Amino acid sequence: IFGIDIEFKEFIKYVGKKFDEILYDLKIDSSISGKFSDLYFAKCVEYLDLIKPFEDVNSSLKELSRKFKISINTSKPKKNTNLILKKFFSDVDFDFVCCPELIPSNRGKPAPDSLLYICSNIGIDPKNTIYVGDMDVDSECAKRSSINYIHAGWGYGKPHEVNAIWFETIIDFKNYFLN
Repeated sequence: IFGIDIEFKEFIKYVGKKFDEILYDLKIDSSISGKFSDLYFAKCVEYLDLIKPFEDVNSSLKELSRKFKISINTSKPKKNTNLILKKFFSDVDFDFVCCPELIPSNRGKPAPDSLLYICSNIGIDPKNTIYVGDMDVDSECAKRSSINYIHAGWGYGKPHEVNAIWFETIIDFKNYFLN
């Protein structure tokens, strides 16, 4: 439709950033980026049933949320995020869900703004916070906000830092923090 020919391996390098920043990084012409973005997220809604949550995530988040404040920091638009949460995580009580359009500065990951905004909204000091992510932009966002980072080995990306703290499964993560 748009005459764009970009390999998925190029796209995946930028996943975790706001979508308009991904398009910019991929050098998608700004004259079509808005329409491209609209179509992309419409297709995400259309194919919502193809999403498969990682194993044990829902039950682990429910358990963890009984003892800790749990929030989401996503680069997905609020509409898409809400649909995913309603479909797959409706019984998890999140303390805050941060989507790009909520961040007053409009700066997405790896800028620290979203994590600091979450901390501010739920009344938690960044020094008492752990951010769990699965992409390089998550690690960089945590570093720039002075928040401790744990890499989710069950997610999409591999940690880019050799000394990164990571858990292979969410069950290992959950058990560590609950015990």
